[in-house]
Amino acid sequence: MILALSTSSQVASLALRSGDRIAQSRFESRRELARGLMARIHELCGQAGVGPRQIESIAVDRGPGSFTGTRIGIATARALASALGLGVRTATSLDLLEQAARHGAAGAQGARRVLAGVESKSDEMFVMPFSWLGSEAAEPIPLAYADAAEFARRHRGALLVGAPWRNDAIPTALTHWAEMGSEAWDYPDATYLALGGGEAVAAQRVEPLYVRVSQPEAAEGRGPRRWRPGPVFIRALREDDIEDVVAMEGQCFVTPWPRGDLVADIRRRNGSYYIIAEGPEGDPIGYAVVWFVFDRGHVASVGVVPEWRRRGVAKRLLFELMDACIARGIDTITLEYRASNQAAARLYDELGFQVEGYRRHYYTDTGEDAVSMILPSMTAPESRRRLRRIRLTLGVYGQ
Repeated sequence: MILALSTSSQVASLALRSGDRIAQSRFESRRELARGLMARIHELCGQAGVGPRQIESIAVDRGPGSFTGTRIGIATARALASALGLGVRTATSLDLLEQAARHGAAGAQGARRVLAGVESKSDEMFVMPFSWLGSEAAEPIPLAYADAAEFARRHRGALLVGAPWRNDAIPTALTHWAEMGSEAWDYPDATYLALGGGEAVAAQRVEPLYVRVSQPEAAEGRGPRRWRPGPVFIRALREDDIEDVVAMEGQCFVTPWPRGDLVADIRRRNGSYYIIAEGPEGDPIGYAVVWFVFDRGHVASVGVVPEWRRRGVAKRLLFELMDACIARGIDTITLEYRASNQAAARLYDELGFQVEGYRRHYYTDTGEDAVSMILPSMTAPESRRRLRRIRLTLGVYGQ
């Protein structure tokens, strides 16, 4: 028997799970939480025909969200766990929103990016991007409502989950770039806490996830900073980018693709996906392409202009190509590079690629070999952990 509590938002929820059966309760938290939470728990147990002593596990939402609501929920979970001699499982409010979207939205299972948002202050929310790798930031991101449309533009095609995305202060351009999720997912749901796994910890070790810091700490520059657009923006290639790609091909490679072949491949579109990286002024700084060949994605080219190299742009381009493969149900990715290109060798080794073979005398200008590499399964547990760890180090969200 699992009791789960989510009290970090203005709509609180409880869930009591026994096997496949789940009893639920949702209510406005701001009116009655402090005095009424235990009464609600007893009422839910009565509806399920069980007593509190039959509870075998406790789970609680630790925020972020309402400071008071989160604190009351955790204090209640701690008290119950201590009285019953149990540990406590936890999840964040943003995790619960993402799980609701994955469970309820067609196309969101695994591949689609989800942007989960919860309340923060009157002019901002906390947001967490989720992808097939899991959460994409080290901690929740403070996002001003005024910047929400630009945030969505940089995550084009994402699913927006959480009540703050409906705030009237957010520019209507938001929906040009992303899809609004169901109102049923506006608030964290304890049901997904009850369904979740994970190890329990001692009750006294459970702490709220406080993202905001005190005014003196903020004055010292401590705590998270509001999201601002980063210097690099990666997007799908447009027709008017073709000349920029042709120019970058000449800058980036000793033996560039012949112009006619490159333009024809870009315009063919079927079976390939081109992306371009823009710098702070919208100037092109890199591009990449993946070909979809049966059950594999083959990275045909990754190029970054010289002045932007060794700044993580190539990694970001590769992650975008991986995302595109996963979205198409492709789990294996291959590529080739010059045997003398040690920087490429280190990059692909770091990402977990393995040598698959060699193409002897492949490059006509020097006669050197091409090294063929493969990442057999991007979603294998070890590979997923490695790729997520690397993605977090890219500092895409300024953390």
